[in-house]
Amino acid sequence: MVPIKLANLLAKNSCSKWNRRRLLRVLCRYGYRMMAKYYAKHPIQINRYEHELHNDYPWPYSDPRFASWEEDDGALITDPANFVIRHSTSYCAWRINELTGEWPTNRVIPRDDTHAQEIARRERPRDARYWLEFLQAQNCFIEVVDDITTINRSDYYIGINPNYGEFGLIVWFEYLFYDHDTKGTALISTYENKQYVCKEVLLTDFTWVKIGKKAAR
Repeated sequence: MVPIKLANLLAKNSCSKWNRRRLLRVLCRYGYRMMAKYYAKHPIQINRYEHELHNDYPWPYSDPRFASWEEDDGALITDPANFVIRHSTSYCAWRINELTGEWPTNRVIPRDDTHAQEIARRERPRDARYWLEFLQAQNCFIEVVDDITTINRSDYYIGINPNYGEFGLIVWFEYLFYDHDTKGTALISTYENKQYVCKEVLLTDFTWVKIGKKAAR
């Protein structure tokens, strides 16, 4: 079977909209995720069609032919961190996994009862707009950058703009263009409207979080 056909067969049968058998849904979800894990290690074999060799978001997630149906509650395709694919949250979750070897899956621990109630009222608690506190709950979190002039080209950062569009936007820091005579810009990569994007942005448009792989104790 052609890989994309197999991936779509597994994806469709992982959804409650088309498959009422929970155990089979779980197995199919495991199946397409294992395909992504395999092709993340063998990208050239499958990704040449994209003409985006710099985009290492793994196949089949990156393939627009994969799970191309309309998104609704019964037909969402997710990565191992349970983020819907081809959104900025899934893309950055993948980059964290690529860097640290772990998917960001830790739940946000409420600070107090008021915070717990606020989280409970959120329609989509895993949206990009909430990623500052989400990252703070992850093992990869190092610090929030208070002064953008301290951003280092050799370090790893995720930028968060909670006011971007309807759901907010998170981006992966690629390269720094900081100039002390300007506000400073950075090259970032992300997903917008289910499309891979690599562009220059103002550093001041985002809250930057430094992340990394922490040494084992």
